[in-house]
Amino acid sequence: KEDALQELLDHISDLSLNVRAVFAGAETGVELADQLSEAMHVTTNGTALSEERRNKFAMGEAVRQAGLRAVKQLKASVWGEIKTWIEEWQPSPFKVIVKPMDSAGSDDV
Repeated sequence: KEDALQELLDHISDLSLNVRAVFAGAETGVELADQLSEAMHVTTNGTALSEERRNKFAMGEAVRQAGLRAVKQLKASVWGEIKTWIEEWQPSPFKVIVKPMDSAGSDDV
């Protein structure tokens, strides 16, 4: 991964452009845009919180750790864990949203 990033940086450098910023064109480009902008020393979000910007579970936990209200959430991949969590929580009214952590596949959910 680092070799591919360095190869891309070398190609960009060879173009002799005055790059001032790097923007992700889509949700799936966030991590690469963060890596490129950080390596190119341009204005950047940096890579320290890339995961929190891309992964909705990590984002919610970062919000919670900052002392703000955040939705109750569970990261699980086995139905038994989910069932137990819902049964213990007993939401009323019953409102549960299931979505992938990387939101590109669940926009507007």
